[in-house]
Amino acid sequence: PASRSSRVAGAGGAGGAAEEADAFYCVACGKNFRSVKQWQNHEKSKKHVERVRQLRADLLAEDEAAALAEAAEAAEAAAEAASGSDSGGEASGAEEAAVSVEEG
Repeated sequence: PASRSSRVAGAGGAGGAAEEADAFYCVACGKNFRSVKQWQNHEKSKKHVERVRQLRADLLAEDEAAALAEAAEAAEAAAEAASGSDSGGEASGAEEAAVSVEEG
């Protein structure tokens, strides 16, 4: 599957032995394979399956942590904006009261 491997092109795209040396690379395990059969066997191995499961869990945990941090920052920014507009609103109300008294 493309999500866990990449096809590595040979030097200059000329093909031959140089291209076949590292034809398949497993990103999850950091291993090179020379043939489709080797790659397919590796993909079914317990070590590979466990490594992919762990990587997925790690990525999900990182995503959740980032989302929580982003939500906390947004809440903090909203709280700061609300406190800033509240104090501005109070000053405007006081100014309006002073104007009303002067007019009356």
